[in-house]
Amino acid sequence: MWKEVHTHRLMAGLIAALGASFSASACNQEPYIGSICTYSFDWCPRGYVVADGRTLAVNSYQALFALIGYRYGGNNADLFAIPDLRGRSAVGTGTGAGMNPIAIAQKVGQQSVTLSVTQTPLYPHTHAAIFTGTGGGGGSTQVTVPAVPSTLGVTAVLPVSPSVGAAGTTVGLASGQTGYLTAMSGKSGATSINFSGPYTTTLPNPAASLPATVQITGSAGSPQIQFNVPNGITGGTVTVAQAGPIGAAAPVSTQSPGLGQTACIAVLGLYPDRP
Repeated sequence: MWKEVHTHRLMAGLIAALGASFSASACNQEPYIGSICTYSFDWCPRGYVVADGRTLAVNSYQALFALIGYRYGGNNADLFAIPDLRGRSAVGTGTGAGMNPIAIAQKVGQQSVTLSVTQTPLYPHTHAAIFTGTGGGGGSTQVTVPAVPSTLGVTAVLPVSPSVGAAGTTVGLASGQTGYLTAMSGKSGATSINFSGPYTTTLPNPAASLPATVQITGSAGSPQIQFNVPNGITGGTVTVAQAGPIGAAAPVSTQSPGLGQTACIAVLGLYPDRP
């Protein structure tokens, strides 16, 4: 380390007298101090350090500090930083046509960006909507549902006999005659039936078995119903809310194609002359 510092100081002292006699050789053993070179291997040659933003001691690298100062960082005292080219490419300073100005040591750009709501295309979404009806004017209209009459009917086939009859005997009843349900004739409390027309039947055997057939047809119907209905809505408006903000789900790369190289800055060499 002592040898390197001694050599550095010796070269800085000889610049004033011999500077015009030497010519710098870019990216070689005698480059201009502060030159940045790239290499295809992963280390820097002698007299260079990796341009990774590290800090150096002002006393050990006075010539380089005299050229770049604290513009790349440092503690504004005994340490100063060198350029950090990790993941970055060098950009010329000044203002290009139609471009923003770039100052020396200014860092610009980014590898990716997440687009805002105003920059993203319309994504599938939903809207909340509110319907406000108009018309009606209050009040109501009476609605009447008419009654439905009953159509219930009962049909029956019942074996009957006169007051006196025997099982298996065919009997006939003329219009106006009275008969009894089979097996009930002559029984105490039996209800007689008055027929309006002729009726002939064969009494069952045994008489207690009643081959009766009864069938109910039709419907029970329903009564009349009345109720009030509010007057109808004749129009209205629909208010649709704005879609909620939907930003990009993932960042978008903005990095140009590049190739990783080792960027090195010369800390030893010839002090450049100002024009």
